[in-house]
Amino acid sequence: TQFQPRYFCYQRSCYASSSSDRISKKSQTAKIFSTCVNDPRKGKILYSLESLLQTALANVLFRMGSKRAFHQEGRESKKSEAALAKFAGIEKTLPNSKTIDDVLRRLDHEEMNEVLMSIFETLRKSKFFSNHRQLTPNGFFHLAIDAETIHKYVPESSHNCEQCPYCLRRERAGTIWYLHVQVVASIVCPGNLRIPIYVYPIHSKSLGNQGIVSDEKFKQECELSAFSVILQKIRDCFPKLSFCILA
Repeated sequence: TQFQPRYFCYQRSCYASSSSDRISKKSQTAKIFSTCVNDPRKGKILYSLESLLQTALANVLFRMGSKRAFHQEGRESKKSEAALAKFAGIEKTLPNSKTIDDVLRRLDHEEMNEVLMSIFETLRKSKFFSNHRQLTPNGFFHLAIDAETIHKYVPESSHNCEQCPYCLRRERAGTIWYLHVQVVASIVCPGNLRIPIYVYPIHSKSLGNQGIVSDEKFKQECELSAFSVILQKIRDCFPKLSFCILA
């Protein structure tokens, strides 16, 4: 069957319209955003911080694929835009991607970690896991810790790599580049369900001279440097829960 973009977009908007209220109420994301995150903006504000974060979340929940696809499909029809706006709590048109990116770039990552922890705790207290015991085999929450590259820069880029505390220098065969790496701790459940609960950005000082090691070794060093910090944080926040760390 030939792929029909407009039909696909219509189907997506129907899904968003029918499920957005249920998803939002279950996870209480809007309430958590307003409680955990401080708005870094000053002066005149057109969109609330909660609505911008909810819009960014919609891109993931409704599996739009990319920011560009999200904004193209979201504005494909009045119905699709209204469905997404309803989920985000927006009465007007959807914000553009630059407005969202500017806010996300200025947020405190520890506040966003508090959001992740709060969402997990809300799901747990709402008996999401106890009502679906297959998600916690033998009563354990399976915890995966994985390093992910989020940015790549070359020396010629406008980003000041030498002064950036999160730029990790890499070198191979005379070629130099820089990476931003985050180590993500996630609850992993059967059925490909993954719930991130803590994100740790790797600081350049924490790795030392790891620029010329293999990609696999570099990834492992990032995960090892963050492991003790992440584990202590999770123990402090959830002292009574049983975790199984996946190797």
